[in-house]
Amino acid sequence: MLQCIDQISIDHEIVFLRIDANVPIDSHGTMINDFRLQSIRPTLDYLLKTGSTIILLTHRGRPNLTMPLEQQHELSNKKLIPWFNANGYNPFFYPDLQEGLAAAKNKKQELILLENMRFFSGEQHDDPAWTELFNNVASIYVNDAFSILHRQDTSVTKIPLLCQKKAYGFQIKKEIIALQAFHTTVNQPYSLIIGGNKSHDKIKLIKKIVVKPKETRPKTILMGGLLSLPFLIAQNKLIYTCDTTLLEEAIKTLLIAEKNDVKIILPLDHVYFNNNIIDIGPQTIELFKITIRTAQTILCNGPMGNYEDQSGQEGTKEILRAINKNNGFSALGGGNTVDAAKQYLIPQNIDLISTGGGALLAYVAAANPEKELPGLSALQII
Repeated sequence: MLQCIDQISIDHEIVFLRIDANVPIDSHGTMINDFRLQSIRPTLDYLLKTGSTIILLTHRGRPNLTMPLEQQHELSNKKLIPWFNANGYNPFFYPDLQEGLAAAKNKKQELILLENMRFFSGEQHDDPAWTELFNNVASIYVNDAFSILHRQDTSVTKIPLLCQKKAYGFQIKKEIIALQAFHTTVNQPYSLIIGGNKSHDKIKLIKKIVVKPKETRPKTILMGGLLSLPFLIAQNKLIYTCDTTLLEEAIKTLLIAEKNDVKIILPLDHVYFNNNIIDIGPQTIELFKITIRTAQTILCNGPMGNYEDQSGQEGTKEILRAINKNNGFSALGGGNTVDAAKQYLIPQNIDLISTGGGALLAYVAAANPEKELPGLSALQII
């Protein structure tokens, strides 16, 4: 059984709050998109009203632990302080982990921000001694980072086990409620629109999605971006370089999809720059729009091309605008997709803009997300 924070008693306690502050910040220190941070404000405000001491846990980027951390200062959580201050919060930042945890135990401050969790090897590697640093600090653990529920990081799966009470926050609650139909009965026709980079993980999740029960699997998968290339090569529709393993996975996925009556629709044409594919072409845009117009359920994850470049943005822009005009249920996920949506969709007519990318696909693909997603499994009340 899982519980939301409004289902447990919280009164002047010490609380670990796992958030996802992995937000883009430019070289001048300006936050480009604060969507993920804005999404945790209801949970943070709720916890602060309980008179508790809140310890914020988050990662940013992918630090290289073989390099000196002072050379990676752009990934420090110190960069988040201006946003918190501008939005009415006054966190105390502790680059030294043990100092921050000691301050929390003494309830010296109301809101404590620890350093980037991935600056410490114990976050992504099994290190019982490092995990033990978090023991006997907080009585409550709250996760409101939907985007990392599919990860095995220590702050997601092990720290919850050290606390007497554990729960999820309001953003996770919102996303779980919005995605319920993907585990019961989806309004058909349901179309999965997927793009972005070539990825073994994405293809594995697509294979899980196409073998779901008939009531919850898509009728069509519209595939763009670099992800579609091994599928086109597998059908001898494109001559392009491709990883052999990806090609083999694409061939298997096409066969499994066909067996389960899921139609994978691939690009007819592309936009090129210096002999590199940077977008889907106009024929593909029109082909995809035909399916989008009649869909009753749409799940979109990943851009159709290099949307940050003006010459490669048309596919992503037009597909998102077509989804926006659709009157069925629609959900978008993935940092690039959300970023593009905020650029192109004014006003927005999307039912759910998820904070997750890989987590969104993993949640939808899972037969039982409460058990299969590590971040939710760790919150189970026995």
